[in-house]
Amino acid sequence: MAKYASFRELVVWQKGMDLAEMVHRATRSFPTADLFTIGTQLRRATNSIPANVSEGFSRRSRSAYRAHVAIAMGSHAEAQTHLELCRRLSLIEQSLIRELLSLAEEIGRLLYGLWRSLFVGAVCYSLALLALIGGVPWAVIHLLSIGLGS
Repeated sequence: MAKYASFRELVVWQKGMDLAEMVHRATRSFPTADLFTIGTQLRRATNSIPANVSEGFSRRSRSAYRAHVAIAMGSHAEAQTHLELCRRLSLIEQSLIRELLSLAEEIGRLLYGLWRSLFVGAVCYSLALLALIGGVPWAVIHLLSIGLGS
């Protein structure tokens, strides 16, 4: 896993912020009834994506980070559902909906990749592969894996 000094360096956080900003701008013109129902839910869901990525990053614990990324993934799915409803109700122009959904799909792939990279088992698998190829004793691998968990 690459080392970053700040969550602001993460592409998934940057793109999540872009999506949240675009959604806020797109929902400004909603009729009052829709703004306070689907508009608010869509805004909250998109805000939650970069917020949870940054919160998890700042926890300094792999397991807490992974849990927050999982929450961001749930918010991502919620946002996609609200965007689809906005499309069906013609609340947002179709070309903008396509752009928002495309960005959301990219964010989903980035979130999933980040979530997978935070899995301790992936690191242990790499160590086991190293042991098989390099002839490293299993006791050493076990000691290394214990020190990797958060």
